[in-house]
Amino acid sequence: MDRTKDWRQYQIGIGHKNSLELYKTVDKNERFYTKRHWEGVRTNGLPAAVLPYAKRIVDFKVAMVASDRVSMTFTPQGVSDDANDELSLLQRKIAAQLTDYARTVAENTKFDSMNSNGLLDAALSGDMVSFWFWDESIDAGNGIMGDINGHLVDNVNVFLGDVNTPEINNVYGPVQPYIIIAFRKNVKEVRDEFRREAEKRGMSEDEIEAEIE
Repeated sequence: MDRTKDWRQYQIGIGHKNSLELYKTVDKNERFYTKRHWEGVRTNGLPAAVLPYAKRIVDFKVAMVASDRVSMTFTPQGVSDDANDELSLLQRKIAAQLTDYARTVAENTKFDSMNSNGLLDAALSGDMVSFWFWDESIDAGNGIMGDINGHLVDNVNVFLGDVNTPEINNVYGPVQPYIIIAFRKNVKEVRDEFRREAEKRGMSEDEIEAEIE
């Protein structure tokens, strides 16, 4: 079977994570956190003592960090608070609207809860990764479809093109040559998404059906 370039890059990413023994480490961390210390070990009838100190330490650290709420506030660069000219007033008004929108997005996406869950992911796997995108399926009201949406992604399912740098972007633009996010979806959902994207790109019904089959 032919392998696509994306699939080859995905396999390279898996190989890199295996070389770091990341899958084994994350699996062990999660088992110890959920008190499954003796999974796969034959005790031959001896008592299997479980001391959940790891869970208590992790929960304490996560709670301490999560207690500091994170929010996003926009301010116009180079505009003082006491500037009253028309342009400055307009810029401050736009910044205030962006701040309100960021607060609305945080509420709709349950941003605080996502951060708490992400901190637990970071404690067990070493990284917290969130994926943000424009979701056209969200009904924003007033006949408008689409809004910002976000999901947590396990770090074992994120593959960076340049593993030597953790940066995604900098002030000059994208740093990574590519980013692959792996996840599972049912077949119907994948076909529906493919159909919507194909229709946007002008593919005919016959071409779509041929690709789906």
